[in-house]
Amino acid sequence: MVGRWYFCDVVKPLWGALAKRIGEIKTLMGLTVLQAFGMCLPIWFDGALGLYGNAAILGLTFVGMVSMTLTLFKNINPAYSNLLIALATLAYALGQFLGPLVTVALAGKDGNFNAGLLVAAIGLMIGFVLLVWFRRQSPKTAKLV
Repeated sequence: MVGRWYFCDVVKPLWGALAKRIGEIKTLMGLTVLQAFGMCLPIWFDGALGLYGNAAILGLTFVGMVSMTLTLFKNINPAYSNLLIALATLAYALGQFLGPLVTVALAGKDGNFNAGLLVAAIGLMIGFVLLVWFRRQSPKTAKLV
């Protein structure tokens, strides 16, 4: 457990530095695409390479995605940032609950989780499209771009 928190402390400054250089939204967009790529690694590479690659990419990107999302929420509307964070937490919790149920249903009798991984990657790419749309629609976040 100590190693996991140390890992988070090491990668968080990396994403912060990138966000200062190119903006939070662009950083979040890149992290989203990278995480979708990581979701597909076990589909493309059987065995340890796909699984460890997936775990490494998800571990590297998760803290950055959370940090960038919280920053965006705080900058969108500071008066309602707590509500936005609460709604995001609720959405995350629902995903944590429903995701395994959907994945097991998709795996079926043969136990192949590729369909569940693909659904997760598609969900991330839908999130990417929404970020692109948000970036174009929101003049308030122009300084974050």
